Amino acid sequence: MSHGTGGTVTPASGWKNSGTAVSISATPTSNTSVSYSFSGWAGTGTGSYSGTNNPASVTMNGPISENAAFTQSPVQVTVQTNPANRSFTVDGTSYTATQTFSWQPGSSHTIATTSPQSGDTGVRYVWSNWSGGGAISHTVAPTTNKTYTANFTTQYYLTMSAGTGGKVTPSSGWKSSGAAVSISATPAIGYTFTGWTGSGTASYTGSTNPISIMMGGPITETAAFTH
Repeated sequence: MSHGTGGTVTPASGWKNSGTAVSISATPTSNTSVSYSFSGWAGTGTGSYSGTNNPASVTMNGPISENAAFTQSPVQVTVQTNPANRSFTVDGTSYTATQTFSWQPGSSHTIATTSPQSGDTGVRYVWSNWSGGGAISHTVAPTTNKTYTANFTTQYYLTMSAGTGGKVTPSSGWKSSGAAVSISATPAIGYTFTGWTGSGTASYTGSTNPISIMMGGPITETAAFTH
C-alpha cells in the first residue's frame, strides 16, 4: 500500500492469506491551510483494483500493489485592506470590499493598491505594506490558503494659520493619526500672541504657547495676535 502527497491509506502493507477480500481506503488531508481530494487507485497484480471507488475491495489472488493518488484542491485566497474598504486590484480588477478567490495551487496572480487614497475631507490613507511582504504591486503564487492584507496608515490634515502680526509652525500638512504635534506661534515685533482657536478632534483652544496637540482627526489651528 502506498500513496502520493496529500493523504493516507489503510490498511498498512502486510501479508494476507490467498483469496482474502481486503477493503482498502484512502483519506485525503484537509486542514485550514490546504486540502486534497482523492483522485483514484492505481493497482497492479492479480485481483488488484484501479479506479475511483473509495473504499474499494481487492482479492488476494497474488501479490498486489495499490497506490492512492490525491489532487490538491483550489486554495482559498482572501485579499483585503486595513482599514477596510480601501481600493485594491487583483489581476487588474478593482475592488474595495474584502474578496475571496479560489485559485489553482501555485498559480500566479497580481495584487496591487494605490497610495495615497482619499477619504473624507482632511483624511487620507497611505500604504504601509502588504501583510505577506512585497511591493505595492507584486505577484503572488500561493500553494496554501492565504490572506493578503494591504495595510494603510491613516493621516489627517493639519491646517495652520496666523492672524496679522505673527507666524506659526509647523506649516500646514498631513500628519499620521495619533501623532503628537507641537505647534507654536511667534509674534512679530510690536505684537503679542493672544491665543489659539482650534477646531477638530483633539484640537486646542487657549493661550499656551507652544502646545502639543494629538491628531485625532483633521484639525485647524489659528493663532491670534494683538498690536
